[in-house]
Amino acid sequence: MEGRINTYLFQATLEPKGQLSHWLLVTAELLQAAGASIDEIATLDIMSVAQEPEPEILSDIEKALAANPEDLE
Repeated sequence: MEGRINTYLFQATLEPKGQLSHWLLVTAELLQAAGASIDEIATLDIMSVAQEPEPEILSDIEKALAANPEDLE
């Protein structure tokens, strides 16, 4: 998804909650970049992206998958 907190634009992935809903992780870094804090009201706009980005795969997981390609079937 693409979003905006106050006037700061960002992209993030909504994580499935498991009950037909999703949640957004708002990190301290994102809050700081948006000039927002936990104890204040902020404006949040979200929208879907035209094409979902490929997830980032950690190198150790990528190596394990490459070593065992039959597990991908």
